[in-house]
Amino acid sequence: DVDFLVAALPPDPRGGAVEIRAARFRSARSALEYEIALARPGRAKAPGAQVELVLSGDSARAGPTTVTLDPIALPATANAVVRGKAALPEGFVPSQCAVRVLDRPGGQLLGMRLLNVGRPQT
Repeated sequence: DVDFLVAALPPDPRGGAVEIRAARFRSARSALEYEIALARPGRAKAPGAQVELVLSGDSARAGPTTVTLDPIALPATANAVVRGKAALPEGFVPSQCAVRVLDRPGGQLLGMRLLNVGRPQT
């Protein structure tokens, strides 16, 4: 039960209308695998909300750089675990990920958290 598991996780230290309770990121060759546990404690659901992942790291071509991945639709439930895999530019090795939850594309920030990305797998 997702609600039970997300409720058992510690609260997001930054708070927000949507809390990023936990996340795991793994860089695997030219892709990023992600799992993000989100909670909306006692707040109304926001249809059309999305998760935006902004990665910072090193590029073989340009040195330190930032990459913004395509937005991920957020389920209209109180608690959710969003997981998936996204392609990364060739030679890019991410080290941190800013998880941003927006109420709509380009909209108001509902929650944000900066997390580390696991080392690339060989």
